[in-house]
Amino acid sequence: MKHLQRDLEQLKREVLDMGNMVETAMNQAIKALLNRDRILAERIMAGDHVLDDKEVAIEE
Repeated sequence: MKHLQRDLEQLKREVLDMGNMVETAMNQAIKALLNRDRILAERIMAGDHVLDDKEVAIEE
């Protein structure tokens, strides 16, 4: 049972971390749109693979 609890806690940390990353990306995306900041928008899109990789890691 301790192993399961440890795995659930790790999953919780990873999901919370990913949620924080998504929140940051969304805030930056809104800022890029409001300011018509193409460079920031491109930077956000370029970093999207990090979120994709984290999602895949969590699903495994």
